[in-house]
Parts: sequence; structure tokens; C-alpha cells
Amino acid sequence: MAGLLALLVIALWAAASVTLAKAVSSKSFPLALAVPAIFFMPFFDEAIGLGQYSYLCQRSEIKLHGAIPVGNELYSEDGEWRLGFTSPPEHWREHLALVRLADSLVRWDSGVSQPIHSLSPVDSRHTRIIDSRTGRLLSEWTSYSFKGGIVRRTLLDGSTQCFPEPINQNGYVMYKQIMAYSKP
Repeated sequence: MAGLLALLVIALWAAASVTLAKAVSSKSFPLALAVPAIFFMPFFDEAIGLGQYSYLCQRSEIKLHGAIPVGNELYSEDGEWRLGFTSPPEHWREHLALVRLADSLVRWDSGVSQPIHSLSPVDSRHTRIIDSRTGRLLSEWTSYSFKGGIVRRTLLDGSTQCFPEPINQNGYVMYKQIMAYSKP
């Protein structure tokens, strides 16, 4: 429904721009240039913001500062990470216990989303993972969200987020990087 409303608004905006362009005489060249500019102005912040968002997302990376040594509680006897993607449904209780154990070893500190600057439709959020026992910083990164330009924010009310690659794959991939295997 919101998509249809957006299409209707764009069609009405285009019709008004064409009507205005026809009303302008060909002798007033600067005004004839202003009409298309007025039509595209609501979409300009979308294009600029999307470019910023793509640029920032491509360069976002995780900074690793340390690791917690863990043994057979999260790794198998041969050093294989147990908290992966392929837990069969019959092992969901074991998987949940491993998740709780891994979560208890660290503390996530995520700030609030803030615009990258006052005119930008791109927000950033800085996240840190801290060793819950020692308070030592283990990793940090910045993620981004794009609210869209004024047309998308007004009519569609949607946003997009991006995270550095290990987080995009699976949060447990990140845990594997900061929870290093140590033979007992």
C-alpha cells in the first residue's frame, strides 16, 4: 500500500513539474532549468545518502583487540568450534546452553544511533565487546543505517542496516574470533 502511495505521489509530482515546464516560456531559459531541478530535489538527498551509506558500509571493519582463552566448553576435543550454523534441531538445548555460555563471557556495549552529520540520512552506531570478567576491550566496530531521503522517510518509512562482514555472516563467527581455543 505504501508503495502505491509513493508511486501516486511521484506521478502527481511529475505531472505538476511537466505542467509547470509547459507554462514556462522558452525565452526564460534559467526558469526552464529550474523546473527539472525542482522535480528532482526531493530525490537528491536519497541519492547522496545512498552513496554515503554504500561508501561507509564497504569500509566498515571490526577491530580486534584481544581474545578470551576458552577450552572444551565451546570447542570440541580436536579444537573445532561447537557454536556454529549446523546445529541439528534435536540438539537445540545444547546449542542454547552454548549460546548462554558464550554470552556470559562477554558484555556488549552499543551506543545509540547518531547521524554522521546533521544533514545526512545516514546514522552510525559504535559497538564494543568487552570481557565480562576483566573489563578488557576485545573488539569494536561501527555499523550504519540508512533512513532514506525525504521521500522514503515520509512515504515508506523504511531503513537499511549494514555491519562488518563477520557480523553479517553470523554473530557466532565474531565470537569464534574473540574466544580462542586453549587446550586444557
